[in-house]
Amino acid sequence: MTIVSLAFGTFTQQLLAFRPFPTSDDTLKPGNIQRSEDWGATGTALNHNPVVAYELSTPMTLKAAVNTAAFIKNTQAITAFCPTGNCTWPLTPSLAICGACTEYSYYQTQCFQNKCNNTQGFCPTFCKYTMPSGSVATLGDYTQSPSIANNFGIGRIGFQVMQGNGFVYKPNDTRLYVSNFDVFGAPSGYKQINIWPNQSTVASECALWFCVQSFNTTISKSHQTQTVVQSFPTVVNSSMWIGDGANINNNITFMDLPSTMMPRPHANFAVNWQAQDLVESYLLTTMNGTVVIDSINREPSNDVVDALWAASGDLDGWIKNLAAGMTNFVRTVRPQSNSMYDGTGYELGVEVRWGWIVLPVALVLASLLMLVAGIIRTRHNRISAWKGSPLAFLFMDVDPAIREQAAGQFDVYDGLRDAVGGNKVVMEKGGVAGRMLKLA
Repeated sequence: MTIVSLAFGTFTQQLLAFRPFPTSDDTLKPGNIQRSEDWGATGTALNHNPVVAYELSTPMTLKAAVNTAAFIKNTQAITAFCPTGNCTWPLTPSLAICGACTEYSYYQTQCFQNKCNNTQGFCPTFCKYTMPSGSVATLGDYTQSPSIANNFGIGRIGFQVMQGNGFVYKPNDTRLYVSNFDVFGAPSGYKQINIWPNQSTVASECALWFCVQSFNTTISKSHQTQTVVQSFPTVVNSSMWIGDGANINNNITFMDLPSTMMPRPHANFAVNWQAQDLVESYLLTTMNGTVVIDSINREPSNDVVDALWAASGDLDGWIKNLAAGMTNFVRTVRPQSNSMYDGTGYELGVEVRWGWIVLPVALVLASLLMLVAGIIRTRHNRISAWKGSPLAFLFMDVDPAIREQAAGQFDVYDGLRDAVGGNKVVMEKGGVAGRMLKLA
């Protein structure tokens, strides 16, 4: 038992380990993350009631998603249901909104002067900036002395957002756009007392479009991590155009999704044309306006344009954040479920790691085998084991030299031990009894 305890003691410290195991309790299984394959499908509006043209209106939840994401950085993904606090999901595709902004490398400038205000003696100058898409921004000429405008309390348009025809993001490609706009003007934080456009200039084209995104989602210790692994923007081109006599409730479909996005068999991701048109109409007015700048204040035409100006240093990051907020809306307006995308919940359990006792078990078994082998070998020898018997030593002869040293020492206290106790002997064959202890 001592040998076994010593052999196993060190290794048993690593024998047991705590780790998460997949739960078998159905009430603790997380199911799908929020996902959607169709939005405003045939015969339904955004709220999935039967379509009646005059009843269509922009949902308040969409307006809230746009306005919230416009002002808040780092829009968070929807938190998935995970009752155990530790869950994983397979790669999951869903309808989404994608977005991007690209900076223009050039634009045309033409400045002109309005009729002078003879009463006040103020002759304001304005400039037209023509974008590659054809959009034209009309802004105040900030190279004109700021004191002229300040004296009359006149602010000038210094930032403008315009609906564009698409130069980088062309409307005739196979993306299903919901917004395309140009941005031009002074960078965020500009004041009239500075001289602009000698400062840096914001000139970009931005767009939003429907897409399909695949999400990789995990929750560990109740903290969710969700990343977009892949985006797919291509719709069936022929489905984008209604044509004469076509049904306005036609669906615009995404086809041939890459297998790497893990689409379920025969999946049909689609957006209703009328629902898409409604979102596009809402963003047409939202992503359109100006910011009037004077020496002490700014006057945006609407809040989203004000947020755009504030984010003019990183428009691409801003619109991607906006797209993430709108994606949250798309994924929750009509959530769908499929067992292919069910997640796995994990509960803490005890694991017995048998590998840690393989070595000590092997050593103990080897010792037992050696013991058994010794017993069997001894049993088959024709010589009995006599080394454990004290009688054997009574009949052994002793080296004559030892006898001489021991002579007369029997009656002396510790005489024998002192006389011969330090001798080293070996057992050899010989003598009367066949064995003899000789000096080494």
